[in-house]
Amino acid sequence: MRILQIRSEFEDSGPGTQSLTIARELRSRGHEVDFLACGGALQDEIEEAGFAFHVVPGFRVGERGPINSVKAIAGIAKVLRERQVELVHAHNATSVQLTYFASLRNRNPLPLVQSVRGVELRKWFQWRNWIYKFSPARLLAVSEFTRQTLLDFGVPPDRVTVTYNGIDPKRFNPDTVDSTRIRKEFDLHDRVVVGHIGAMNGCKGQDVLVEAIACVKKQFTHVACLLVGDGPAREHVECRAAELGVSDCVHFAGMRFESPDFHACFDIYAQPSVRGEMFPNSIIEAMAMRTPWIGSEISGLSEMTADGEAGWVTSPGAVEALANNLVKLLADEDLRRARGQRAHDEVHRRFTIQHVVSRIESAYEQALQGKLASRRAA
Repeated sequence: MRILQIRSEFEDSGPGTQSLTIARELRSRGHEVDFLACGGALQDEIEEAGFAFHVVPGFRVGERGPINSVKAIAGIAKVLRERQVELVHAHNATSVQLTYFASLRNRNPLPLVQSVRGVELRKWFQWRNWIYKFSPARLLAVSEFTRQTLLDFGVPPDRVTVTYNGIDPKRFNPDTVDSTRIRKEFDLHDRVVVGHIGAMNGCKGQDVLVEAIACVKKQFTHVACLLVGDGPAREHVECRAAELGVSDCVHFAGMRFESPDFHACFDIYAQPSVRGEMFPNSIIEAMAMRTPWIGSEISGLSEMTADGEAGWVTSPGAVEALANNLVKLLADEDLRRARGQRAHDEVHRRFTIQHVVSRIESAYEQALQGKLASRRAA
């Protein structure tokens, strides 16, 4: 099957990297996969992986408008025709709408699916979720929490499939990835490392983690915190570390792309997000590397705890509760090892990219059968 993956931009973040991981697995199963977007930081990596990347301008955030939308529809329609696309897998709502009209323009309505990696949870903005109720696409929810939110807004249950996100177990393999280089770079050879990977955008709670580190530092002088990522909130987090007197043990790696190498040097993973999460890839990456984790009880995070045997979640922003869970893990290496193994087992049972793509393929078949039924009825 020839599949087009489409998004406004493919960035080096969860939605972008997950799309590429999905594409690689689909290709290994005999499908042909193209990408279409306005561009994005991940474009070069996608092309280097051997996938065609079609650039159609005009529908990234900040560019959208009536004229640009008409131009984008024409550009998408051309790619659909020339590449003889059989199914479109969209990764944001704007892409679904534009592709729908592009396929109508071609007089060849195509089956559409959309991965839903975020829903509006803010009280006064939840009306935005109505777009999913009327979407022409079959919806792929990345968590049970996402699915339930969609159902609460009136999306029919038979239009939603829970697929989760998935990791490539060959890439995130604790038996083959070496931690030596990263530990040497940040002088962490004798430290117990609490790690986090994520954009510093005010949503991920890196400042909460820094405060928790400050709570445990006197008791555990060998603890270190390694924050990977960048963004507008970095200066605030750095200032907070200085104010709390933990700058010597909180390290800022900036934007880096060697996720497996960083995960290999983490002894504990932390995801203290305060909002804006759904099902973070970084947690299942850590789990695959046999790393126990702590985080916030927000959105779909509790679905990754393995019934509390791999991860512990606490209320968002609750520094003391986060610190208490951190103390348990810092104080007991055997506990870290046992929970890390439980995390690894859970990922291989539910969250490898092979499991995820099997669920996605089932959704593709349902979308294709639905389109065939519509054509017969017409």
